[in-house]
Amino acid sequence: MEKEYIGKAEINIYSDSYVIDKNKVFVDRLLSLLKNDNFEQIDELMGEDYFYYKNLFYIREAIVHLMDIDKSQNILEIGSGCGAITGKLCEKANKVTCIDVSKERSCVNAYRHKKFDNLCICVGNYEHVLEDIDDKFDVITLIGIMDENTEYEIKNSLEYYINIAKKKLTLKGKLYVAVDNKLGIYYLSGGKRTNDRMYFQSVNSLDDVVRYTKGELKKIVLSQGMKITKWMYPYPDYIFPIKNYTDMRLPKNDELAEEIYDIESEHLNLFNIKNMYNILINEGLYSDFVNSYLIEIKREI
Repeated sequence: MEKEYIGKAEINIYSDSYVIDKNKVFVDRLLSLLKNDNFEQIDELMGEDYFYYKNLFYIREAIVHLMDIDKSQNILEIGSGCGAITGKLCEKANKVTCIDVSKERSCVNAYRHKKFDNLCICVGNYEHVLEDIDDKFDVITLIGIMDENTEYEIKNSLEYYINIAKKKLTLKGKLYVAVDNKLGIYYLSGGKRTNDRMYFQSVNSLDDVVRYTKGELKKIVLSQGMKITKWMYPYPDYIFPIKNYTDMRLPKNDELAEEIYDIESEHLNLFNIKNMYNILINEGLYSDFVNSYLIEIKREI
């Protein structure tokens, strides 16, 4: 393992187990600008390609505010990527340990958050790195990790990630998982997947393993000896959440008035989304057709 510091942030590279990023050209460009503190050009990147928009837009951090985190807690972020939410986790917690399989993205994360002395980033295979970490964590996050890792030839299922994460949870620790719903209105109305930009993949392909229905999530969590203690429905999704709903506070008629649009303006809009939401709300079916879930999971004690 190689250890170095970028500013105050610690980065540990397990040189025999990380992967080459398939978006290396994009990431290397971003890394070059970060090293030179060229923030003006970094902001301009978001208008050039969805990759930059998805990884840099500040609204990404809003998902952290939905998690029960305080300054006494130590957090493990599995699948931290370019650090879309890492900085906000560092602000809210005692210490943040990140793991990602991409060296390039982890370096971006370190340069973006080099001011934090409570940040340690580990680069390498998830299981390999976790075997080397003795600590237990109060909070572990799995935010969109299946979607991000479809481009790598590694294990990639929710069962796998929950299984390796739960071994590092404290007895009363919480695991937060954010995933897309394969029955989400965004996808059914003609929106593209964020990773491969395809239409209707979540319902046309039986081997789609990055999106899960509400029923599937319940079964998977139960199979791992865990329980879902809170359901959250970020709107329009967990990537850019501008609103959040729970079973205690679901949307009312006409409350979801914004049209859901594809950032590349290629959404088909096969039906009136506002009218469809009103039907689902009135029938008590809204939570089955949300675009994304954020769930809080604890041990079955």
